[in-house]
Amino acid sequence: MKIKSWREIPIISNPHNLDIRELYDNPQIQIRQVILRPGERVRPFLSPINAILYVNSGSVIVQSGDLIKPAIEGELIICPADKPTNLYNNSNSKSLIIAIRAPKPTIRSLLL
Repeated sequence: MKIKSWREIPIISNPHNLDIRELYDNPQIQIRQVILRPGERVRPFLSPINAILYVNSGSVIVQSGDLIKPAIEGELIICPADKPTNLYNNSNSKSLIIAIRAPKPTIRSLLL
């Protein structure tokens, strides 16, 4: 067993210029933590597989295709594959999102 604090994990380089940390990564599953500070956003993207986003704290606005909905702490967001998706923090406090992709994609998401 391993126990690790997310604070020990380095921020990964990413095209969104956000605080993203790879919490776990193997061929079966990829788990990342995304911190969105007020006004920050994940650029629109197409994922080759379904992504599951869990709002651990704060709130975000999620756009998937033509649907735009708010998501708050404790809510799970299922983002379908190959559908334009983005999320942003329009609140006054930071939001912490856990992004889960299983199986780990073999090709990268396409930024729009």
